[in-house]
Amino acid sequence: MKFGIGQAVKRVEDKVLITGTGKFTDDIDVGEGLSAHFLRSAHAHAIVSSIDFKTASKLPGVHLIATQFELDHEKVGEIKCLDWVKNADGSDVVPTTRSPMARGIVRSVGDIIAMVVATTKEQALNAAELIEVNYEPLPAITDVDSALDADAPQLYPDYPGNKVFHWRVGNHEKALHEFNTADLKTDRIVELSVLNNRIAPNAMEMRQIIAMPHPESDETDELLIWCGTQGTVSLSKQIAEALNLDSRKVHLRSGNVGGGFGYKIFLHPEQLCVCWAVKKLNRAVRWRQDRTEGFISDLQGRDIKSYAKALVTKKWKNQSHSI
Repeated sequence: MKFGIGQAVKRVEDKVLITGTGKFTDDIDVGEGLSAHFLRSAHAHAIVSSIDFKTASKLPGVHLIATQFELDHEKVGEIKCLDWVKNADGSDVVPTTRSPMARGIVRSVGDIIAMVVATTKEQALNAAELIEVNYEPLPAITDVDSALDADAPQLYPDYPGNKVFHWRVGNHEKALHEFNTADLKTDRIVELSVLNNRIAPNAMEMRQIIAMPHPESDETDELLIWCGTQGTVSLSKQIAEALNLDSRKVHLRSGNVGGGFGYKIFLHPEQLCVCWAVKKLNRAVRWRQDRTEGFISDLQGRDIKSYAKALVTKKWKNQSHSI
């Protein structure tokens, strides 16, 4: 039977990929475009006491050096969380936002200190090396349990004890009562602690972006963006909002994407910074992320410690559980 439920469906996307003719972000030719590079923090937690880029800005080929101060001066918006949950008691979570670059403090290795835009990637790298940054290191932690200790360094003033929210589903009180009143002659309580370690997405194609004044528009504030993403509509709207643009003036296209794993659905700071630079310079700007940058700047996942407790019969039938 040629047609019908259960028949194999032939893939149509493979030929261009296995013949090397796919079109990824870095395959887009923008002609005389500029290159961006980001100077990043080597400290996990520190106050940024000063940034001096006077010498760096005088190097040949440098078109722009910017910090969060420049973005704030031009009222560039911040990166928002896509969704929030309610606290277990029904109260709203206090929302926070993330500035594209460090505003006086860094909270992780890889936080952006400054962006350099130059004629070539090499010129941008050379200029970044001449930027002088003074830090006042602060205590840092790498363990999720330690973050909840009473004496742990606090990352955000809105979240005392480093706890963002307390979320719960199910009947916690009922489960607790059943644990406390269990007849251990007929039942048993099993407890388990599981660590799901932190991961870096490490996609085959790193995050790249090319942004330019839209070539088919006479308006200087209309952008055309090429970016390997899992959320073209969401990203274009977020970029438009942060740059105070009509969302219809931000056109985001995505060709082939070399791996997403969920993290490419989010707006990252570099994407917003590059688009702002295009608006500022009225030139095409490209950013090529290398793999080292990816490990210290991509949104990461997991790092979950789960504590499971179950009340089971001697025949291992689950009576109640909590995680």
